[in-house]
Amino acid sequence: MYRNYLKISLRNIVRNRGYTFINVAGLAVGLACCILIMLWVTDEISFDKFHKNYDNVYRVIACYNDTEQTEYEWKTAPPLASALKADFPEVTAVTRYRPMNGHLFKIPDNISHELDLGLAEPAFLDIFTFPLTAGDARTVLNEPNSIILTEKTARKLFGVQDPLGKSISVDNALDLTVTGVMADVPANSHLQFDCLAPFVLIEKFMQEYGSVLDNWGMGGFATYVLLDDAATGEDMNLKLPGYLKKYAETETELSLQPLKDIYLYSSHINHNLFGNGDIKYVYIFSLIALFVLGIACFNFMNLTTARSANRAREVGLRKVVGAARHQIIVQFFNESLLLAFIALVFAVLMVEIFLPAFNNLSGKELTITFFDNPGMLTGLILIVLFTGLLSGSYPALFMSFFKPVKVLKGSFKAGGSGAMLRKALVVTQFTISILLIISTLVISNQLDFMRHKKLGFDKEQLLYMKMASDMPAQYEAFKSELLHETGVTSVTVTSSLPTHGIVFSTSHIEWPGKTGENKWLMNAVSVGEGYIETFGMKLKEGRFLAVGTSSFSDSIREAVLNETAVEKMNLDSPVGKTIEFSGFKVTVAGVVKDYYFQSLHHSMEPLAIVSVPEWYSYIFVKINSDSMPRTVATIEQIWKKFSPDTPFSGRFLSEAYESLYRSEQRMGQLFNYFTSLAIFISCLGLFGLAAYMAEQRTREIGIRKVLGASLSGLTFMISSEFIKWVLIANAIAWPLAFVVMNRWLQSFAYRISISWTVFVVSGALAVIIALLTVSFLAFKAALSDPVKALKYE
Repeated sequence: MYRNYLKISLRNIVRNRGYTFINVAGLAVGLACCILIMLWVTDEISFDKFHKNYDNVYRVIACYNDTEQTEYEWKTAPPLASALKADFPEVTAVTRYRPMNGHLFKIPDNISHELDLGLAEPAFLDIFTFPLTAGDARTVLNEPNSIILTEKTARKLFGVQDPLGKSISVDNALDLTVTGVMADVPANSHLQFDCLAPFVLIEKFMQEYGSVLDNWGMGGFATYVLLDDAATGEDMNLKLPGYLKKYAETETELSLQPLKDIYLYSSHINHNLFGNGDIKYVYIFSLIALFVLGIACFNFMNLTTARSANRAREVGLRKVVGAARHQIIVQFFNESLLLAFIALVFAVLMVEIFLPAFNNLSGKELTITFFDNPGMLTGLILIVLFTGLLSGSYPALFMSFFKPVKVLKGSFKAGGSGAMLRKALVVTQFTISILLIISTLVISNQLDFMRHKKLGFDKEQLLYMKMASDMPAQYEAFKSELLHETGVTSVTVTSSLPTHGIVFSTSHIEWPGKTGENKWLMNAVSVGEGYIETFGMKLKEGRFLAVGTSSFSDSIREAVLNETAVEKMNLDSPVGKTIEFSGFKVTVAGVVKDYYFQSLHHSMEPLAIVSVPEWYSYIFVKINSDSMPRTVATIEQIWKKFSPDTPFSGRFLSEAYESLYRSEQRMGQLFNYFTSLAIFISCLGLFGLAAYMAEQRTREIGIRKVLGASLSGLTFMISSEFIKWVLIANAIAWPLAFVVMNRWLQSFAYRISISWTVFVVSGALAVIIALLTVSFLAFKAALSDPVKALKYE
């Protein structure tokens, strides 16, 4: 019997090839989109789950209660770790961690490699699961000059040689011995590094600060704690209010952030040097997957129910010859399920073909492993079963119910319920499509706004390179030779990039007329001569720093504040005033107009610009040349002359600035593609439905032509009904889109307002797309020969 069902199903599929193609193509594209998004979402929510202590690890977050808003930082003081371990028995282990990115590593008789170093304590390997492939995890970080390499880094430095016991030079200033090799850090880890070294080395890397490890006024260190099984982060958070006052005069509060929240729930944390995603994008793309799949399923159901009435005579004959109702029901369900599973096969093939392009677009390394991921395989099968059963339910239950006498007499007519269902599904499809179009336009406008917003400095034609360890002593000579090049306008040196433009931040600030406790952070950056000119910044009052007159050992003498810092301190005439931050007493030399030194997700913060040569890390070169490649090549030659052992790694600041919004750019691109596919699927279904309706009205069109109806009038008659549905969809989609996108924009400190033109453009675009889809069929139907139409049965 089931063999016969299959044979009949295949015959119907072959007989109606056009509708079968539309059904299968639409559902296959929808399923393929759903699979790709499911792979992306699964990867996003998998971060850090490989750690065996996943449920018990927390990161300590510092909370600064500003008068305007609460600021959150991952940076904590170095002594905090030992204090937490001593004061809270539920803390079983604690480690400090400091990312030290971009250092130069060299082995004897080999070139230097720029690697990302992590400084951590021995407990780091107990708290986190980074297994060693060589070395003893209990002692590997005990020696102060030891280092652990990942397998990838070991191959890069030593090739096939055994790296254990080998010596590595860091920045030509520090020699370390390889004591261990660990498996490569998984891509789904929020901690990313090429090698690990003992945390005590922080004293050597930051020796200009003096004693670091016991300094409660110092920040910039991540602190992780491991709680025992009986304790929870919520319980610990109840004990932390006011805790820091035990060790320092501060209003800063602490809280614990679960390891499972670090990757997806850290967008509110300032100056985040750790890679992180955003839970809102997980929700958004999960909704897109549901929307696209929903549109595909609606198409499937629409065409299936529309075509079912054409099979009324077949059903009537089968009932006359003895077919039971349950057999007809099984037959219809069998056909819809067969089509759905065929669509699934094509969807998997499409995913295999387009997955490399999707990985390139999303910045992931996803693989399709259904059998290694039974949850995804089960989910897809359930989706296909649901789609097949739902789309087959109307013809199966309705068509199997009517009496065959009516059909065979020709008096059967499809009820209005099917037509209403089809209209509702088309309106729903286009509501979703219009919602996606509006969202795409808003995201694109916001990204354009961020790219073109005035930053307070000129980021174009600025080439930067990380300062090599042998460069500080040669910097003035290097700068002088660069300035002799016709394509070089100016040269300066800074402690950090404007995209992450601070050395440290502190809440320990004193100024004339201060009242009450300070609840905000002062950020600091160190710059050299020519900084204002190179970046094209504007002084509001006073003068710039007397660069080169101060060093760390001689303490900081003067500073230039930004406008926000002056406003926070409520200083009427700041120039000449003495302020103190983090123990440094400085005279305010001038005030610079506000410029953005972090992404536009965050509002403008107070900044103190000082000149401390020991903090310099980056050289910036302003290029004004029609031949950019030639000038960059010349700069590289001069670099090699002064620092032959250090690879030249010049990049343009505009590229670094773009990377601040790479996540949004990728999401915007993905949004564009999935929106286009959603519109394509909607049009595919609309095309099929229009073809069916034109076929059903063949006799009516013939009669109207005989009575003198014009070609344009007939085309308008057929098209207008679909346009009406699209206009209703606009009325539903517009308020929904406004609410959703307005909420998304709240994550940006600086954002656009949603213009009414976005809604008009999206609505007009939807109408035009629908018209183009339907008009061809309407025009074709209107051109049909009325003689043949009146013979139509």
